[in-house]
Amino acid sequence: MTVGFYNYYNIQGRYTPDTVQDRYQQMVERYEDNQNSLHHYNENPYSEENLALRKLDEYLAPIASEIRSQYTTVDEVHQYLSRKYFGTDDFAFTKKWSEPEKYAMFENEYNAVLFGTIGSANRNDPRLEFDESQWEDYIEEEHRQSDEILKNQMQNILDNAGINLDDITALLFSFNPYDYSALVTGDLDENILDKINSLINSNNNSKELFFWAFQNSSSLDEYSVAKYRAYQEVLKYTGLNLGSLSQSNGTYLTPDNQDLFDILQEAIKNDSTISKEFRQSAFDYISGLLDKVLEKGYNNIEDLNLFATFSKYQGFSVLGKMFEA
Repeated sequence: MTVGFYNYYNIQGRYTPDTVQDRYQQMVERYEDNQNSLHHYNENPYSEENLALRKLDEYLAPIASEIRSQYTTVDEVHQYLSRKYFGTDDFAFTKKWSEPEKYAMFENEYNAVLFGTIGSANRNDPRLEFDESQWEDYIEEEHRQSDEILKNQMQNILDNAGINLDDITALLFSFNPYDYSALVTGDLDENILDKINSLINSNNNSKELFFWAFQNSSSLDEYSVAKYRAYQEVLKYTGLNLGSLSQSNGTYLTPDNQDLFDILQEAIKNDSTISKEFRQSAFDYISGLLDKVLEKGYNNIEDLNLFATFSKYQGFSVLGKMFEA
């Protein structure tokens, strides 16, 4: 994954380059180009400090990318990270850290989401001092706490609705990757199941649970993932249902014979939420997904099949993986 600066949310007054700028790699090139060129600014990229900054950038890069895929505004990003780092004792991921450290962790992740890098960084972030063993422990603990938070949130939903699962009952969740709805089944009275389904499919709960299952599943079929992502991107920018379009001569056609690629390019061109310099990259990314789906044909690719289970003591677990197409 590319690590570097870019103004992903088109924030006014911030520099917006044509492409992602990997300033660390630029530092490496200046440092190693000591034979034929002069550089007015030189710094050792292999110092302990710069290696620590790069390590944190690399760790946060995939997390930041996933957050950008879920939250489309700066306010939404801020709210999500505020819950993550400053929630109640039961829900705050970093509750064991002191306030200056927690704020530094929040600020660095916030910058990574908005701009692709922590930049000069808030140096109170304890992760800058981690060795390899501490990083392994931290990542494991982050996943464990994230799962524990999700379990507690689900239990609160059930408790508030007066639903009490016994020790052996497990709920099975299956997801629709196109509208993010969930179907909950289990060995329970139909009225209780109906109530749980109603709760899960409200307040964005099923969508949040889908993303958790998606992020925690392994060996996902690349074509099914491309189909899911292409569908969501086309819907976001054009409002069109990719599954309802016909395929002809290497493209998708609307009922009135308009080319989807032309519609998509125009929609992205006029989208004020995307930086002008990034619009071509956005179009190229979605076009790549569409081309991959065209290789096999939309209807010949299996849908993304994700399943999760929930029980009173085990919490959530990913049950199924992607079926091979």
